Amino acid sequence: MYKIFVCSSLFLALASSLYGSSFGSAAFSPADTLEHKELKEVIVIAPGVSEQHINKPLASLEQYLEGASAVDMVRRGAYAWEAQLFGLSPERNTISIDGMRVFPACTDRMDPITSYLEIGNLSQVTLSGPSDGGKYAGSISGSLELHRKGPSLGANRLSGNIQSGFETNNNHKIIGGSLEWQSPRFASRLSGTYRKAENYLAGGGRQIDFSQFSKANFSANLLYHISDRHELEGDFIYDDARDIGYPSLAMDVSSAQGVIGSVSYTYRPKSGSIKSWESKLYANTITHIMDDSKRPDVPIRMDMPGWSDTYGFYSQVKLDSRSRSTLIHLSGYHNRARAEMTMFSPNSQEKDMFMLTWPGVYTGSIDLYFEQAWRLDPQRTLKASLGGALQNNRIYDDFGLESLRVFYPDLGRDRLQGLPRLAIDYMKSTSRLSYTLGVSYNTRAASISEGYGFYLFNTQDLHDYIGNPILPLEKSISSSLNLNYAMHPKIELTGSLELFHIKDYILGITKEDMSAMSMSAEGVKRYESLAYANLGHANIQVNWKVVNGLEWQNRFTYIRGKAENFGNLPFIAPASMLSTLKWMDPKWVGAEVTWRAQSAHRDYSSSYGEEYLKGYHTFDASLSRNIKVQQKHVLVKVGVENLMDKYYTTFADWNRIARMGRNFYANLIWHF
Repeated sequence: MYKIFVCSSLFLALASSLYGSSFGSAAFSPADTLEHKELKEVIVIAPGVSEQHINKPLASLEQYLEGASAVDMVRRGAYAWEAQLFGLSPERNTISIDGMRVFPACTDRMDPITSYLEIGNLSQVTLSGPSDGGKYAGSISGSLELHRKGPSLGANRLSGNIQSGFETNNNHKIIGGSLEWQSPRFASRLSGTYRKAENYLAGGGRQIDFSQFSKANFSANLLYHISDRHELEGDFIYDDARDIGYPSLAMDVSSAQGVIGSVSYTYRPKSGSIKSWESKLYANTITHIMDDSKRPDVPIRMDMPGWSDTYGFYSQVKLDSRSRSTLIHLSGYHNRARAEMTMFSPNSQEKDMFMLTWPGVYTGSIDLYFEQAWRLDPQRTLKASLGGALQNNRIYDDFGLESLRVFYPDLGRDRLQGLPRLAIDYMKSTSRLSYTLGVSYNTRAASISEGYGFYLFNTQDLHDYIGNPILPLEKSISSSLNLNYAMHPKIELTGSLELFHIKDYILGITKEDMSAMSMSAEGVKRYESLAYANLGHANIQVNWKVVNGLEWQNRFTYIRGKAENFGNLPFIAPASMLSTLKWMDPKWVGAEVTWRAQSAHRDYSSSYGEEYLKGYHTFDASLSRNIKVQQKHVLVKVGVENLMDKYYTTFADWNRIARMGRNFYANLIWHF
C-alpha cells in the first residue's frame, strides 16, 4: 500500500507537465482571485435562491452534508449524525463556524458541532481537502467551514420567509422562518426553527424505539456600517434540543444546549494591496446531559453530563495584487472540557459510584498561518501555505489527575506540543479543463477522549476505552488531484483522488491486562499509536444535460483504508453509486428521481464490532412548484424517500441500526 501511495504521488506531480498545454486558453482578469480558481466542494443551504434545485429544502444540516461526495455521516439514531471526511474519523477534521472553533461536550460523540446549528443559521458549507484545509491545526483529512447567513446593507427594506414541513414516517414537524431588515447603514437578521419527531419506522414498518427528538434553534445577526471602510458585526446562536433518543446506544440525551456568540470588525480599504482585514472575538458554551431514565429494565441507572466552554479570537488579513494573493491568519482559543458519570446504586444502603470520564482538561492553542498564491500566467496558479500551532493541555481537576495516574504514575498536569503543517497546490484552468494538484503535511494531537478519556464504553465493540496522555503527534503526508473537464458542451466530468499516509495513527487497541469497568464491557482498549495507516478516496461524477431543463447526474465513490499490523480501518465505506435525473422548469415545476446503491461491506473491521453487510439500493423522488402570490414567491415541494420501503443498514450505522423506511414529506416556504 505504501508503494502505491508513493507511485501515485509521483504520478500526480508528473500530470501537471502532461496537461500543460492540452486545452484552449481562458480569459484572464486581474481581479481573478485565488478562491475563483480553486476546486472546492460547496454545499448551498436552503432556504435561498436555489432551493427548488435542492432535494429537500427543510432537511437537517446533516442531510445536506451527506450529499457531499467526500462526506460520510455516522449515525447513532435520527439526530446528530457525525461527519467523516474522505473516510477518516471526525477527530481528523476541523469544523469552524465563520472561523470560530466550537468543541463538543459528549464522551460518546453524540453531539457533533453541526448538531448545534440549523439551516436557518447558514448560507453554505465549504469542504476543503487536506492541502487546502490548513487554516487550523489538526486538519489531517481537511475541514468543513460553515458560513453564517448574515444580513446585507441596501435600501430600506423588510423581508423574510416562513417555513413549514412535515414527514410522515416519524411525524417530523418543522416550523421556522426569518426576518431581515436592511438599510444603508444598519442591517439585522433574525431566524428560528423548531423540529419535533417521534420514533421512526424502518423498512417494512418495524419501529425503531428511542429515535425521537425535539429541537429549537434561534439566531440573530446585527451589522453596522461605520463608514465606507469599516463594519462591525455581532452574531448569536442559541440551540436547545430535548428528549433525544439514540437507539444504537445504551443511553439517551435529556438535554443538549449550545450558546454561541461573536463580535467582529472588518476593514476594507478602497485602494492599496490590503483587500480586507477581519478580526473576531467569540465565546461558546455547550452543555450535554446523557441519562437512561426512559429506558426500561436498566440494572443501574446512570447520568453522564458533559460541558465544553471555548473562548477565542482570530485576525485575518487578505492582500491581493495582479500577480499574487496573500493570506495571514492568526488565531487562538481556550477550551475547558469536563465530563462525569454517576452510577446510582439500586440499594439505598450502598453509595453511588462517581468518576470523571473527562478529567477536567484545559486546552489552549495559538496558531499562525501564512498562505501565498502566485499567478504564473492567465491559466496557472501556484499556492504554498505554512502554519504552526502551540497547544497546551492541562488537567486542572485533582481527582481526574489522580484517576489517570493509576495507569500513568508519572503523569504531569501539563503537556505542550507544537503542530506544524505545510502544503503546496498547483492549479490550472483552461476553457475546458480545470484541475488542482496538491501535496500536504499535517499533524494533530490526540483528542480529549484519545488522550484523557477514562473508561468510555463503546456499545459497538463492547469495550471500555482508556485515554493515553503520552501519545505522539499523528503525522500525515497526503496528495490530491481534483479536476473538472468539459467533455462536451452538455457533458461535464468532475473527479477527485485523495491519498493519505498517516504515521503514528491513533487507534484503540485491546489490552488483556486491564479490567473492564462497565457492566456490559467484554474488555478494555487503550488508545495507541500504530506505525502507520494508508487510505485512498476516489470520486468521479458525470453530469449530462440531456435537453434543456433535463439533467442526469451520476457519481461513483470508492474508499480503501488499512493500518499496519491491524488490518482494515473501521467505518470505511464500500463502493457506492448515486444517480439522479432532474427536470427543472423555473416557471412551472421541478421533478427529481434518485437511485442510491452501495456494494456489500466486505472490507470490515471485526475488532471494532463490524461485520459483513449486504449491498442495497433505494429510490427517492420529488416534485416542486414555485408559485407567485401577489408578487411573493411560494415554494411547495413534496417527495418520498426510500420509495420501495427497503429494510437495510449500512457501514455508517452504529450497531447496525436500520435506516428509515418509506418517508413522504412536504416542504412549504413563503418568501415576503
